[in-house]
Amino acid sequence: MINKIKKLISQLKMFPGVGDKSAKRMVYFLLNQGPEKIEKLSEEIKDLNNIKKCKICGVFTEDEFCKYCSSDIRNDNIICVVEDFNDVQAIEDTGVYNGVFHILGGHISPVDGVFLDDLNIDSLFDRIDEDTDEIIIATNPNLEGEATANYLVEQLKSHDLKITKLATGLPMGGDLSILNQNTIKNSLKNRFDTK
Repeated sequence: MINKIKKLISQLKMFPGVGDKSAKRMVYFLLNQGPEKIEKLSEEIKDLNNIKKCKICGVFTEDEFCKYCSSDIRNDNIICVVEDFNDVQAIEDTGVYNGVFHILGGHISPVDGVFLDDLNIDSLFDRIDEDTDEIIIATNPNLEGEATANYLVEQLKSHDLKITKLATGLPMGGDLSILNQNTIKNSLKNRFDTK
């Protein structure tokens, strides 16, 4: 096999769910598309270098601050804490949430080598001030997400604000980014106070 093909196969295997066979199929598909399409894809990938994380919440943006944090019409007194950007999209797709977000960058998972210091937790506490009314804990309904949520609830109890979690109805072991919009919408509308 040509060395350049081997290298690209190796790079593609870093994507979730992509193994050796899938990576090979992708490379051979690209080769069959021809130089123009390969060049276009290459340019689009290079453009990702212009995307960074919002300095406040961690949402991907091309500017210093994301569209949520810089919006005049969003309620920045309500912060929805999620694990990653896919969860932001899932909540936004419901059309019922008008607050801002905070991305943790994952969940507590000692088995995978992810500990508290690896998550974007300190900056969440830095954001909380006297104007903050509510923190919505919207971690994924699985063992790691629940452990992360429980830690956050314990740490936030000392603050004088409402702390809520998404309502039941989310399947245990699920992932917000793949649930249907109505399930997330109902869960968000019926969130419950953790105190």
